[in-house]
Amino acid sequence: MKKISNGNDSDLKLIHTENGNILANFVVVATNSPIYDPDSVCNFMYQNKSYIMGIYTNKNKDSGMFVDINPFHSYRSTNTDKGEMVIVGGEHHDIGEVEDTWECYKNLSNYIEEIFDTTDIEYFWSNQDNRSVDEVPIIGETSHNGVYIATGFGSWGMTTGTISANVISQLILNKLGKKRLKLNERKENLRIDDYIDIFDPQRFKDKEGHKDIEKCLNTFDRGSEIENSDIYELSDEESQLLSKYLLELNFEEAKIVNIGNHSVAIYKDIDSNFYGVESRSTHSGCTLVWNTAEKSWECPKFGSRFSFNGKVIHGPAIYDLKSYI
Repeated sequence: MKKISNGNDSDLKLIHTENGNILANFVVVATNSPIYDPDSVCNFMYQNKSYIMGIYTNKNKDSGMFVDINPFHSYRSTNTDKGEMVIVGGEHHDIGEVEDTWECYKNLSNYIEEIFDTTDIEYFWSNQDNRSVDEVPIIGETSHNGVYIATGFGSWGMTTGTISANVISQLILNKLGKKRLKLNERKENLRIDDYIDIFDPQRFKDKEGHKDIEKCLNTFDRGSEIENSDIYELSDEESQLLSKYLLELNFEEAKIVNIGNHSVAIYKDIDSNFYGVESRSTHSGCTLVWNTAEKSWECPKFGSRFSFNGKVIHGPAIYDLKSYI
């Protein structure tokens, strides 16, 4: 999705995508961090990263979901072709807070070894989620009529995602004048309507956010500028300086260097391939930080992630980083 605008009919929304346009009466933006954010709710959320491993074990095979409070970890089971896998998550931290993210995987592995009789670690990965400043999820209609968002789950996506589906469904039914949903058929007075105001995305209106950024709606506004060219051009002198910095890199080392008026995020892989991309997020302009374990550039304020060669892999950014090479 590149843009949302009003169609010829005031009730219709026009969703612009790379593969064509879509008309809809209602639009739900459920992209973890909202890529369309007319109310700048991103200014009222923190970014939290956690680490996950999928393991096979000889014990603790109780089905269900469990939480260990101190230190905080969660685990649940799922069936696979190889048997029951346990998915363990933990080692939470703010994005950019940990210099070497491999340490988080090592800590998680050590925790798993203490709790489980592990036979195999099949998968490992990290993920991130948003936490609102008031610790309440952000679910509902934005100031753009007919456009809804669901975010700020605080790493409780399974339950909050279900709540989001109910709340947004009810809001749309209200507009259509349809029957109300009930949270529990046996409790006639327990209605979703009673909770809509609690999650309202517009509750931050006229409040000062904790981040210094213009409206996140501007995510879309950079499109024409970025699509003009995928590559920044350097002068001969600047290119020579960039080459010098690249040749000084160790294998799998990344850093940000300044070349004239340019700030360049550079990386050298294990096969001596070099990469150089702009060092600021295409969503916010924030300076990116390097994730050592997953070889990605990440925005510590809003959570956008880019591969080492500049491709977007996590929103709210929707545009790739420009290359210098």
